[in-house]
Amino acid sequence: MPEYQKNYLAGRGGEIMIDKFRKAMRGEKGFTLVEMMVVLIIIAVLIALGIRAYIGYIGSSKMTKASGDIATIQAALDSYYAQNQSYPEDTDFYALSTAGISSYEVSTAGRQNNSPYVYSVSGTNDTQYEIFSVTTVNGQNMAGYGTSGVSSPASLIAAP
Repeated sequence: MPEYQKNYLAGRGGEIMIDKFRKAMRGEKGFTLVEMMVVLIIIAVLIALGIRAYIGYIGSSKMTKASGDIATIQAALDSYYAQNQSYPEDTDFYALSTAGISSYEVSTAGRQNNSPYVYSVSGTNDTQYEIFSVTTVNGQNMAGYGTSGVSSPASLIAAP
């Protein structure tokens, strides 16, 4: 290296800065095993907390969706009741489709499928119904009930 470059790069004692850095780093070989383990444990704890929060959020959103879907189905059933003075039978898919409820949306006692909700009707002259979600979150399902054209808001019930 030419002399003018050495003078330019030299520190106070005439040493080149890179040599000073090399001397300072001679004893350092990297991180110790303890330091690496502490960092990995901290990262693992943060990931576990994140996953737990995410799973709780997913469960909460499933229940919120179920509540909204049940409210929509209840509105269709109440409208059907207002016109016919009874709820559609749980074996009559034509009546359910007339009420605006798809067989892909609701299973019944007469036909079990992979629908997210189950509908059943009871009472004299089909004046009561129950609809509940198949999805279980934390041991609970969402359910809605209706009697004589009046529906109760969807609520959480213990899984059957």
